[in-house]
Amino acid sequence: MRQAALIAVSIGLAHTGVTTAQIGDYEVLMYLMYLLTFFWVSGAVQGLLVLFPNLDTEKRANLFGQAFGVFSLLSVGIAALLWQSSSLYEWMSGQRPSVYTGWFVGYLATAIPAVLVEHFLLLEKRTQALLSYAVLANIALAAAVLLPLVLGFDFIWSFISLALVGVSRWVLLLFLVLQQGRFRIDKAVLNHWWRIAWPLALYALVSVTNQSVGVWMTGHYYPDDATAFAVYRYGARELPFLNALSMAVATAAIPAIAAALSTGVRELRSETTKLIHLLGMGGSVLMGTANDWFPLVFSERFRESIPLFRIYLLLIPVQLIFARSVLVALKDTLRLPLLASGSVIVHLLLGFVLGAFWGLEGIVLATVLAYATEKLLLVLLLWYRHGVAPWQYVHIKWWLFYTALMLVVWYWQW
Repeated sequence: MRQAALIAVSIGLAHTGVTTAQIGDYEVLMYLMYLLTFFWVSGAVQGLLVLFPNLDTEKRANLFGQAFGVFSLLSVGIAALLWQSSSLYEWMSGQRPSVYTGWFVGYLATAIPAVLVEHFLLLEKRTQALLSYAVLANIALAAAVLLPLVLGFDFIWSFISLALVGVSRWVLLLFLVLQQGRFRIDKAVLNHWWRIAWPLALYALVSVTNQSVGVWMTGHYYPDDATAFAVYRYGARELPFLNALSMAVATAAIPAIAAALSTGVRELRSETTKLIHLLGMGGSVLMGTANDWFPLVFSERFRESIPLFRIYLLLIPVQLIFARSVLVALKDTLRLPLLASGSVIVHLLLGFVLGAFWGLEGIVLATVLAYATEKLLLVLLLWYRHGVAPWQYVHIKWWLFYTALMLVVWYWQW
């Protein structure tokens, strides 16, 4: 539902009266929010999900209250930093702060803690409430951005509406915490949470840094060019729902493998094969027909993004190798940040070289090659240290078939 809302916003903005530069301002702010929050949110949430089932009722309540406090304080601090530091804004994005920043940081300060709502509902197994919340929250997100524009208001009202949506979700989170949690400091729970979360947060931090390289390269080669940034962001996007589907499989595999390695790995291979068929064929079709549908969906002004989108689709087979999930399940996580750091170095080197020769296309190709390098290293680490060969969790023949198919289609369309 979240990805559907973000896609709807991207399509809607492309067909409204806002300029490409204004869309670029919006994309910059969304990118900065992701860059500044994803790593610690990811690590903290994964730690929360691992720790919660092993606690008694009292400690679960303490954990809820402490999670609310930690997320709220960190989000407010980051929002204040982004608002006050124009140099940080420029350094991280290559762009100057926009007039929308003030309202957007209000959204950041409240919407980031609100990610706990769906996880609290998940931990309490309130699946119907989770589904209802997903629908309503993400309809509100899309409507907040697009409805003011449809009604003829200035783009600033989209950011004001986003801030109101963020406050509403934060109030709902507070209500849940008052129901199920306790505002009491429990050092034992905090320490246990921290020990689980920090390696995962560090890995996510390095991964976010890796993801930011392409954006930074765009700012380096196209300084103060919001139009180029918008072209890059519209092209360098994943196949719709790829991240949601792959993350679902990756997350579900971890407890299964931790409980029984051989059985869990077989289940992972089975689920991965389904995704390979679905996303490999779907990605190939989208890649081959992008000239026809991409301008209709995102408008003619983003036709320049099509070559970037085709290259980015080559990440599909890379993302369908879940070696990291197996390593996490085996509690071998300390080397993950080191491997991710190596990928960042590769990304930077390739970005400078390929970006200089092929511009935005070279920047996106560097991203694909860097992620492929990291996945190869993860596969080798898992194989060497734990004896888990890649064909145990990936259907190699089908994976190679769809990888080759996508490369052929890409070369044919190049």
